[in-house]
Amino acid sequence: MVPIWKDITVQLSALAPAAGVAYSVWLEDTRIFAGTAHARPGQSVTNIRINDILAPYLTRGFAPAGEADIPFAVFHVDVNGATVWQDYVYADWSYDPLFDSATDPLNAPLSDILLPGQLVPATRGDEDDSSTITFRVGIETPAGDFNADFNRDFLVFATEYVDVTKTVDPANTAWLDLMDYPSAVSVEVLGRTYRVGGGVCNKHALYYVNAYGAWDTLVIQGKTDLFDGLTRYTTERVYDNSTPEARGEVNYATEIVRSYRFHTSPLPLAQSLGMHHLLNSPHVLVHDTVTGIIRPLVLTGNNTEHKQRGLNQYTIEARLARNRVRR
Repeated sequence: MVPIWKDITVQLSALAPAAGVAYSVWLEDTRIFAGTAHARPGQSVTNIRINDILAPYLTRGFAPAGEADIPFAVFHVDVNGATVWQDYVYADWSYDPLFDSATDPLNAPLSDILLPGQLVPATRGDEDDSSTITFRVGIETPAGDFNADFNRDFLVFATEYVDVTKTVDPANTAWLDLMDYPSAVSVEVLGRTYRVGGGVCNKHALYYVNAYGAWDTLVIQGKTDLFDGLTRYTTERVYDNSTPEARGEVNYATEIVRSYRFHTSPLPLAQSLGMHHLLNSPHVLVHDTVTGIIRPLVLTGNNTEHKQRGLNQYTIEARLARNRVRR
């Protein structure tokens, strides 16, 4: 698969005709662009760079909400009805020349902690027609005898495992809903093991698209601060100032911007080095696992510090990606 961040240059012709070379760009069987390319002055061949044509068709959305999430597609370029280039293109914006989406894991989670009731994402980076991803859910069940001898075996629990297999399109994300497994204590998927709960008493989990193009999650183990930024619109009106309750200024509308400030737990260096996957992401949502409500966010931080040593704690600032007004 070709990452979308890397220049995709296609040679349309080994010549540089004065009239140019007519070409078309296709998403599978759908033509998405047509034009005529001219060689640059001094060049003897006609090349084009097509990244900006392809990028808008790698649509990112939150699939559990029914949105289209298309991080992977097959494109081809035709000249006079003949295909001169074809490849799989993936929404990898990592700018990492050492990363290979065909062999390296697309998920880059920052923590192995999950909250009860949250969603768990997993993504495979293959080019098959369909991908199967199996989640192995550890479920805690009582194993004591509950008889009348009053010994401690009625406090014993055993862990049983349930395999949940999801089928998704190539390089798409499979989602496991832990609401379906209220007694889950662990989740194993694609070689990683997550702990459910893990002593966390907070309720917020973030979902975000990492730099490699896969959805990941981070549980907020620190506190979450909530703010409403207000813009008040007022007008004046005639009033009788001999009446104390008469109003001379009317607040006819108030715009409300809901903002969040999330505080992470102290993160070791390996996790800190991956914080750019979240802090630079344009696709972020917050899940309140108590109410079950998932809301879209826009991160508002303007700097991502790449910390190089020790334990590091981060503050993630965001605003709700929806308009609110009071009238």
